[in-house]
Parts: sequence; structure tokens; C-alpha cells
Amino acid sequence: MPFDIPYHLETRQDILRAKQENLLDIGLEYEVMEAVERRLTIIKPPALEKAHPVIKDFFHVRSELVIEADLKHLERSRLDLTNSFHHIELALPWAADLARCNDFIELLQIFPLEVQKRCWGDSRPGTMTGRFEATMEAQKIIKEEALAISRTGRTRSLTREDLRRLIAGRVLFEPENEDILKGLRDAINDSRDGAAIYQNVCAELLFTRIPSFVSLIARMDPKLFRRKFLDRVAKLGMTPREKMAIFAYFPGEVSLAALFPAMEKVSAAARRILGQVKADLIDDSITGFRHKVNMIKTLYDGLFLTPELKQIRKLHYAGLADGQKRLYNERITRARTHLDTIAFFPTKDYLDLCKAKFSSDCTGLDLSEKHLETPAYFNVRIFRGAKWIGNLYMLDFTESDGVLVLDRIQVPRDLNVTYINFFGHLLEIFREMFSSVENWQVLMPVAISNHGFIQAAWNGYRKGLKKMKFQGHANGMEHFESLQRKRDFYVLE
Repeated sequence: MPFDIPYHLETRQDILRAKQENLLDIGLEYEVMEAVERRLTIIKPPALEKAHPVIKDFFHVRSELVIEADLKHLERSRLDLTNSFHHIELALPWAADLARCNDFIELLQIFPLEVQKRCWGDSRPGTMTGRFEATMEAQKIIKEEALAISRTGRTRSLTREDLRRLIAGRVLFEPENEDILKGLRDAINDSRDGAAIYQNVCAELLFTRIPSFVSLIARMDPKLFRRKFLDRVAKLGMTPREKMAIFAYFPGEVSLAALFPAMEKVSAAARRILGQVKADLIDDSITGFRHKVNMIKTLYDGLFLTPELKQIRKLHYAGLADGQKRLYNERITRARTHLDTIAFFPTKDYLDLCKAKFSSDCTGLDLSEKHLETPAYFNVRIFRGAKWIGNLYMLDFTESDGVLVLDRIQVPRDLNVTYINFFGHLLEIFREMFSSVENWQVLMPVAISNHGFIQAAWNGYRKGLKKMKFQGHANGMEHFESLQRKRDFYVLE
């Protein structure tokens, strides 16, 4: 009878049969297993006795779409790509209500009275010209609020929520966004495909159409910035000759990219000509302009995006043609990721002596034997299909301390494991695997893996987790790096 994964070798007969079949092509290491089996009886910890194998789908972003640094941010935000739409919905909770309005003029009636009066005076406009003027007045209000945010970080007369709704409403009723408006209205009336249409239209509205509009509103005129800056410099009190000498560093035709380098040249010239005190005042003006420009550039992010939405937006792609009948999460997952189905098997047997061969870590045979003879130790073998790709080294203190220590996650360094929400999925795996074990939590050290991406992802994910000091007291603890000296552990949650 052939061995099934995860290839339990718990008796001498198992070892001899595996040796005869040359299971896993490990050759002479079967001699080591036979020798260890003669002198070592394996003790299984209580959590292992109650544990269950778990199979879990993991998703990793296609390598051509998102750089590794962005994936680290995805891990830090603990984003579950397969359940991400609720973040989008929270950003646009009133999208369907806006779409129920017949036109933008009707939509304005949901805003404060002072907004309505500014847009159409004492009565609702009835002519095309009046409607156009009201729409442009609303756009002017949006721009004024944007400038107020750039100066002070706060809105002027609208609440931030009203400003967000006004921007979204203005975008919805733009002629070029008719497909979005129609999609929302179709979603309201379609009982079969309405959810899919609604999700995809909201994502397109949030991630593509709104930022395009905001970028037009927040567009900066470098000539205007130049004039205001030079006006401030001129007020410092200079002779005509000094003005000519300093202003020559700031040409009339200046691009946005050249704006601040030109300002710095003016500052350097002023330091030579006008002295330190006036040059410092110019530097203060430059700092103020930089702040304003940065606030304008980040207006859309600040109004509409949470940290999670910033990550989801990186995976979004514009267009609705292929997404009308598929839920947004499924659509993006299919388009942006590869799926790996991974199996996790809790084990402790003589095959653990050569576990490092499959995870490419530095646990030699001597150290593996010391692991195996430690009563609290057990392993979780990781399989992708029939291939053994790694291990989770575990220590069981559930009966004494209510703790499982995940000492190391070891997988080959060249293995693509750039999974989204890896540690969130790992917690789900543990909850299922140890569902029959009472009162436990998983503790993890700072150094967790031989794989660069897993370690980098853990560095991001653990930010914000609870810390806990723990020193396991049991035989063999000196053979596990995480417990060799007192350290802070992180509670996986």
C-alpha cells in the first residue's frame, strides 16, 4: 500500500517500508531514522493528539502587478482580498441614494440650505443655462473646500462627509460617467445581478472616476504659485537692483516640476544678498507652499481612502465590461492573483528528522533529533499538492499556560509565497486545526522565518499586536531559538 501525504513514519515497519520504496528519495537518512527509532520513543503533546489537518486556499498577487514592497503593506493592513468590498461600501454608503435622484439639481436638495442658495438662489433653476450655472457653482464650492483643506487641513463651510457626497454626486451626473449612473440604477432594480453590478460600479466610481475629477479640481497652476511666492518675497523690502538679482532665478515660464527648485534658488540668492534673517523668512514661505501642494496632492486619499482602500486600489483595474455579473471580490481575485491550495498536517514522527531537507533551513540531523525528543514539540507539515514545501515548528504549552508557540515558519527561500493576508489565514488555520483544544493562543517571536518575504510580512503584520513575555519551562527548550532567552512574543490575532 503506498504512503499518503504527509507520509507518517511512526514505527520501525513504516521506516523499513519507506526505505524499501525510497520514499521522497532521502536515501541514507533512513539509516538515521532506524538508529533514532531504536533509542527514542516519541511523546506526542496533548494539542497534537487533538489537532486536525486543514486545507486552505491562499492567494498571491501576480508578480507583474504589484511590487514586493506593496505586498508587505498589504500584509500590514491585514487585507483579505476575498472579502474586501465592505471597505469600498463604507467609503460610499450613500451611492445608491445619490443615483436615485433624477438629476444633479435634485441631488443638491440633500445638502444644507446655504449650498442650495449659492447654487440656485431662491428658486430651483428651470432652464438649461440655470442648471449649468448651478452645477458650476457647486464645482466652485468643491474647489473652495479643497483649497481650505490645503491651507488648514479642515473644510470651510461643509462637513467632510457633505464634501465627499457633493464630489461623488458631481461625478455621477457628469455626462462621461453615464455608465456609472446607469449601473447604480440598474443595480437598484435588478434582483438577480444587482449585487454584482452594484459592487463593480461602486469600485469603479471610487477608484477611477472620483480621483480623475478630484485631480482636475486640485490642478495647480505653477504661474499662480510663482506670482504669490514672489509677492511675498517682494514685501521683505528690497531695492530694484536686489529684486532683479533675485527674481532672475525664477523664470516666468516654469513647470510644476521646476517650481520648488526655482524657489530654492531664490532662497540661496537671498541668503547672499539680503542676509540670514530675510532668507529664513523666504524659507518659511517655501515650507508653507510645500505643505499646501502636498495637501492638494493628497486630497483624494484624505477624503476617500483608508489604509485598506489604498491597498485595494493598487489591485483595482478600470472598466466594467467583464464585471457586471461577477461579484467584485471574485472578479479582482481572478484577475489579479494566482490561487494556491495548501494543506497543513500536524505531525510528529521519525520523518521529522529530515524536515529541513524540504524547508531548506539550517536544522541538521542532530538538532532535529533533539527537537523530536522534546515532549512539547510537534511539526505542522505544509504541502502544495503532493509536494512537501515547508514546516511550522510548534511547541505545546496549552495545558500549563494556554499557549502554543510557533517557533519558526520554514520554507525554501526561492519558493513564491507572496500571499495576501498570510498571517490572517494562518490564524484561521490554527483555529480550525486546534478547535478541540481548550483555552489557547498562539505566540510568535520577532524572528519567525528563513524566507525573506514571510519575515518581512510578519514585520508588518505584528505592528499593533499585543506583546506578551513568556518563558516555556519544559525539557528541551534550549533547542528552540524562540525560547533560548526571555523575549517578548506577539499574540497572533
